[in-house]
Amino acid sequence: MYKVLVVEDEASLRRGLIRFIPWEEYGCTICGEAQSGVEGLARIRELRPDIVFTDLKMPSMGGLEMLRLSKEEFTYEAVVISGYGEFDYARQAMAVGTADFLLKPLERQELIRVVQKLVDRLDRARDAGAPPPPQALADLGEESSRYTREAAAYIARHYQEKLSVGGVARQLQLSADHLNRIFKKDMGVTVHDYLTSFRIRKACGLLRQGPGIKVYEVADLVGFGEYKYFHRVFTKEMGVSPSEYKKQKGSAHGGK
Repeated sequence: MYKVLVVEDEASLRRGLIRFIPWEEYGCTICGEAQSGVEGLARIRELRPDIVFTDLKMPSMGGLEMLRLSKEEFTYEAVVISGYGEFDYARQAMAVGTADFLLKPLERQELIRVVQKLVDRLDRARDAGAPPPPQALADLGEESSRYTREAAAYIARHYQEKLSVGGVARQLQLSADHLNRIFKKDMGVTVHDYLTSFRIRKACGLLRQGPGIKVYEVADLVGFGEYKYFHRVFTKEMGVSPSEYKKQKGSAHGGK
């Protein structure tokens, strides 16, 4: 079961979303709820959900700021709930890793479509053997895991840049070999493989945004730079080319 967190300040909408569909039938379970971005951030850190539904405008801290702060630490699928006059905010949310957005008032069939899409995406990542997200490391108490957490957090902040294992290791004042040994012990994959999978996950999010972004632009935005290398790695990781993935996700245009 994938864990779902609902962050919404309107109690009726929050409870309605929770009760709108039989979540278990779609492989999900509601793990918690929150009524503000501040509370939502705390719940994300506490519960480590796989999927977060969040409103944009909330007291204390809005959904956009909550997404920005939490996605520096954690990996999850995010869905923004927005009104018709909030498209600019929704576009900003897409830039920080939002998978989709739902318009108020919510429609049951649209909600089901989004949930099915997210579950399919999570299943694909799991079946492809993608490395566990950084938040899984929070339960590890060994000294070595501190370096793994710091390495994963550094990758999350700098994946768009020209990044190497040696560069990450230097930030932690370790040798590349030492960091790789620690990282692989904790995560089961090398730093390089983790960085590659992290970039591919980010690329998937960008490709789902629609026709406004080109595949070659995505390659640069997620830190690959070389389009042919990006195409080869993406195809190997996801089982389809970037252009085909974009078409499958409902984009009107694909290709380089």
